Amino acid sequence: DAVYLFPESEGVALYVGRIQSAFADCRPGASDAHCIEVRWFEHVKNLDPTIRGARYEREVLELEDSDVNPIGCLAGPAVVFRARSFEEAEVMAQGTSGEWLFCRGVFNPATNSF
Repeated sequence: DAVYLFPESEGVALYVGRIQSAFADCRPGASDAHCIEVRWFEHVKNLDPTIRGARYEREVLELEDSDVNPIGCLAGPAVVFRARSFEEAEVMAQGTSGEWLFCRGVFNPATNSF
């Protein structure tokens, strides 16, 4: 499931990720007993601030990066459509209330492709 996550710093936009797993950290001294493994999305607009327009406000790249976070960082559900283009995502989003994002796939930075 796609989710929004609170950033560590105030005034920063919410992060977007996909929950890979949820588990209890039972190690002695663990600071957070309930954890989630999150695979990250990155907003295209964050990668190139010169890009403007609605399509780029909604586009995210799914990254191969993941890490473990406390369950308390969850801000709420996110709607992320897997689509080849903004126009395809718009069709998929018809009838969706609230904000939605779209992703072309898992981004491979070594090849600069999906």
